[in-house]
Amino acid sequence: MSTRSLRVVVVAVLTACATAAEARDGKVEARMPVRWDAHLLEGLSSGHPSAPGDFAAVLNGPWDSPLELIVDTAGVLQDVTVRDCASLLAISKERVWSTRTEPIGTERAWRVTCGALSRMPRARPSRVSYVSLDVEALLPALAHLDVTKRPSSDTGYFRELRDRLEIRCFGEDRCIIRTPGEQFAIDLLAVGDFNGDGVEDVMGQSSAGPVEGTAVAARGFIVTRKRPGGALTLLEWW
Repeated sequence: MSTRSLRVVVVAVLTACATAAEARDGKVEARMPVRWDAHLLEGLSSGHPSAPGDFAAVLNGPWDSPLELIVDTAGVLQDVTVRDCASLLAISKERVWSTRTEPIGTERAWRVTCGALSRMPRARPSRVSYVSLDVEALLPALAHLDVTKRPSSDTGYFRELRDRLEIRCFGEDRCIIRTPGEQFAIDLLAVGDFNGDGVEDVMGQSSAGPVEGTAVAARGFIVTRKRPGGALTLLEWW
């Protein structure tokens, strides 16, 4: 992961320039552009998008290396070679039994990345932001993030962050956190308005696994804060 910040790695200018303003109802509103981290495009050989709308093509772009899966097809296990995000997302994760050449965690990580890429075309410039773009600053809020409406296995996903023993950060957009039982790697991938309310949202990904084990639970998320000092709100989880 690059140590460069999300603030400067990649900037998508969707208005006339990054500091452009839009007149609305007699007022001038500054627009914060959509930004994303180059980490979001690692392993892809389909070029580099210059605007969120370009990510639709990235979903069908080939990966540098295909993924060999063992997939349950109507009760029969079959070998399936996946070469792009669109193909992977077309296969439900419940049908994937294993992989031929990579740890199963690789498939889970790709699924999170592809889920992030599929959401990028919705991103729009924001009018206001109340959420930090620094992973370490977000940790206390993530530790108390309400994910109770998600699958039951995920309801306590970030809970162990409340007992942080060690934090190592690489710039503002990536941190590795060790707790008594788990180790997390959390990355910020993109910022923009993903739900159309004008408020800036943050897209991230996390992988978590036991300190002494090899299992990895990878998840993607979009969070926001509706007002200064307000609670961190989960918008999307995959």
